[in-house]
Amino acid sequence: MDLSDVFVQLRIPSRDFGKVRKGAAVEIRLASLPGRILRGQVTRISGQADPLTGNVVVFAAVKNEGGVLRPGLSCQAHVWLPAIVDVLAVPLEAVGDHSGAPVVTVIRDGKAREVEVETGSETSELVEIIEGLSPGDIVATEGGYGLPDGCPVYIVASPQAAIDKGL
Repeated sequence: MDLSDVFVQLRIPSRDFGKVRKGAAVEIRLASLPGRILRGQVTRISGQADPLTGNVVVFAAVKNEGGVLRPGLSCQAHVWLPAIVDVLAVPLEAVGDHSGAPVVTVIRDGKAREVEVETGSETSELVEIIEGLSPGDIVATEGGYGLPDGCPVYIVASPQAAIDKGL
């Protein structure tokens, strides 16, 4: 059997399915080979979602360099989505959850305010904010979650700066 090119079956959550396109770049990583990346691209997208999970099956053709991929083997896959430009985004750690709704703590007039936001695309570091924030809003990236509304807040550059100010 020729395993130089293989198809990798990926299960994409329904919330992200609409972003995946045929031809999108795919990177495959195996736990057994840390640091090694195999590359391919999405070649086929299933016409229906799994009724139990809501996931959609996507197939990617991958160059199996060195024959390391085998049928039935588990791997980690990253599907690269099209670049999104000119959007408002905040660090992932700035977004919290309040009763199932995404929230961000903003600092206005020296006070903490929890703002419900609508989120969009997400990377391992950033979350797109579709609604709820404006460019220039000051967002708490650490320690903001759960602050009482109107709680006084001091912005410091570092923990040492807070100690120096006696905060």
